[in-house]
Amino acid sequence: MRTLTAAPLVLVLAGLAHCSSDPPAPSTFACGLTLHCTANTEYCEDSAHAGGTHSYACKPLPSSCAGNPCSNCLSGMAGEISCSSITISGIQENTVELNQ
Repeated sequence: MRTLTAAPLVLVLAGLAHCSSDPPAPSTFACGLTLHCTANTEYCEDSAHAGGTHSYACKPLPSSCAGNPCSNCLSGMAGEISCSSITISGIQENTVELNQ
């Protein structure tokens, strides 16, 4: 019979604290499956490529985009398919989908 000590178990649990599946901080929002953009200061760029693949990037939100970024400056980007901006409790999430 094999007996485990508490030390290896503690190391395993400590290692899980930094897994990428941990929920993001409240001031971030999901961008694709693995990225988290900073709310109010970044937008998520979702680039659709031939064959149905997508690539994602968090990009700085230009200061000229204050208020409603989709109306003020993110709309009209080359290849734009859609722009969405959602504000809940002062936290703004902005996503632009581009056709590449």
